[in-house]
Amino acid sequence: MENQNNESIWKKKININLAIPFKKIFNVVTIGLGILILLLIILHIVENVRGKWAFEKWKKEHKDVVLEVKHYLQSPVPDDKNLAMSGIFKLIADVYGKGKKDNTNAVNELTKFDSEYNEFILKLEYNRKKDFKIPIFIFDTNSVNIKAAAEALRKCNYKNCGTVTNDAECVLNAMSGLSPYLDEILTASKQREFFRFPFFYDGKDPAAIPLPYLSFFKKICQTIQFRAVCFMELNKGDAAFEDVRLGLRLAELLKDEPFIISQLVRVKVLNISLQNICEGMARGIWTEQQIAGFQNILSGINLLKDLRRSLETEQAFGAEMIMTIQDIEYFNKYFNPSYDDSSNSKIFTPFWFIPKGWFYQNAVTHCNFIEERKQILDNIIRDRRSSPMSAYYEKLSAKIKRSPYSILAGFLAIPMDRTLYRVGVSQTAAELCNIACAIERYRLAKGNLPEDLSKLTPDYLSVIPVSLFDGKEFRYHKISESEYRLIAAIPDLAVPYSYEKQSNIPQLIEREILFKRIK
Repeated sequence: MENQNNESIWKKKININLAIPFKKIFNVVTIGLGILILLLIILHIVENVRGKWAFEKWKKEHKDVVLEVKHYLQSPVPDDKNLAMSGIFKLIADVYGKGKKDNTNAVNELTKFDSEYNEFILKLEYNRKKDFKIPIFIFDTNSVNIKAAAEALRKCNYKNCGTVTNDAECVLNAMSGLSPYLDEILTASKQREFFRFPFFYDGKDPAAIPLPYLSFFKKICQTIQFRAVCFMELNKGDAAFEDVRLGLRLAELLKDEPFIISQLVRVKVLNISLQNICEGMARGIWTEQQIAGFQNILSGINLLKDLRRSLETEQAFGAEMIMTIQDIEYFNKYFNPSYDDSSNSKIFTPFWFIPKGWFYQNAVTHCNFIEERKQILDNIIRDRRSSPMSAYYEKLSAKIKRSPYSILAGFLAIPMDRTLYRVGVSQTAAELCNIACAIERYRLAKGNLPEDLSKLTPDYLSVIPVSLFDGKEFRYHKISESEYRLIAAIPDLAVPYSYEKQSNIPQLIEREILFKRIK
């Protein structure tokens, strides 16, 4: 009995001792949570005011900058002047463009083109020799090997190519399903001077702007490349000239596109066309008048100036995108992997803990980042001899430091420096190709190659350009009367881009273009 009383007394003491700490802990936790919530509210208020003020201050200091994507979109043109409303581009517009309707015929025709192109390329890739490559840049030392392509097509007897003995005709036979699309674009390009794809943008989500036609540009130009070289092999210089000029025309039609991705596609299209021009000169297929026609186009190419204009759109795009993500629906769409539009999962999201002011601060960081690159491009465009791109490598390659004020801006900026370098390399290639055209015209007129580049001015070239990367003159080395080299310093983009390094400063390397007669 006494033991039972002792046990009950000890239980009461234990309960009392336990009850006191739990109550205190509960009170402390409640007060702590209250203080934390209060601090969080104060943080939101302070950061929201600071962020909004910083963004409005930036806009006042840069009154000439318009941060609305709609401002930079191209104005529509009549359909009879718009290449986007003809041929295969019209089919793309019917399927993906503004006011699109269910168009079964257009879908089927696009599917047919894709199928023809993919099958043609697949047959070449699958049956190719180890040394068979498709060059798409004039810094590639090899040329389009029509013989190897024909052997690959005969190997699988693609479209009865096994019965065609001539290599060029064999490849043209394999491309018979693609040629009608090229002919239609070729005819329309002579009558229509603009390219305005009728996409729809309601001003809500800039990332949703559709650009489906860009993927077809490279496919079309890759097809043009093969057909033009086949015409060269068959000594059909006029037909080859029309195809190569079409490739250049398509590249130039993209120059007014406001988006950086469009400029990058333009660069790829231009690179293919430059390769075609050089292949024609190596085969001696071009006339003096045709080469002068190429020069007329090449001398007007200014990729940096066009990229500068696209940076303005990128600046507006980034700011508008960051402002759009302030909406919880779009935040979840782009940053919440578990987001399900049909459920209530969007209620529980990190979005609630992010001050709106941080979005404004990210917009300011993004705008300053683009503004600095616009100023660098202005300096290079104004005087590349005294302000070459290599002088700004450190600034161009520097990444945005991670912080709540810059995390979204850093996401949008990766990797902007590589974009500038690629565009610069293509501008260099276009200028070297223009010099090569001038050298070929000189050879046709004089019967021999010039001893140095100064002989080209002013009859064949208005001025000898200098490299935009180091501000030095391009080097010319005459090997024989049928062979020479043009040498330029360009950044080494073969080194993989590192997202871990704070900067990725490229090394300047000397690349040469070897011009040698193959016929």
